[in-house]
Amino acid sequence: MNEETGWLLDVYADSETGVILWLLTDEGKRLQLRMSFSLTFYVTGDFGLLRQAWLYLRNKDVKLERTIRRDLFLGERDVMAVTISCPSNIQRFFYDLSNQFPSLDYYDADIPLSLRFTAQTNTHLLGRCRVKLNDEWVQAIEPLDSPWEIDPMHIPLRFHDDIHPRI
Repeated sequence: MNEETGWLLDVYADSETGVILWLLTDEGKRLQLRMSFSLTFYVTGDFGLLRQAWLYLRNKDVKLERTIRRDLFLGERDVMAVTISCPSNIQRFFYDLSNQFPSLDYYDADIPLSLRFTAQTNTHLLGRCRVKLNDEWVQAIEPLDSPWEIDPMHIPLRFHDDIHPRI
């Protein structure tokens, strides 16, 4: 297992592995890394409909769990947590489920992946971080700065004149 430090340039869903991360290392290398990353959204409403939704989803590639979440206006509610191991599938699952059960309430289904990633890992885009790697797979990621820093370390970005000619 090795370790790299650098700037997190991008995070996006991969249809097979979870997420792809782009890291600009302190040595100037650009690394495309993979990381397992699951997403959860929540469903609640009439118990009979919620049970039907559970039956609808139970044989699909999701993890289902009953839990309690707090709604800002309604207080604590029993919800079904739907966890998807492949982030690129969340919109399809949400679309299918909400079409089958339009009267249920859905939470956290529309949060962008980059926001979810930063919230779960405490990192941020264009921020410095340390990653522990097993080949190209991220085993752990740790933030090295804060998005609230007033004078952050500058990212050593460059451009090529042949790609972006000066006018």
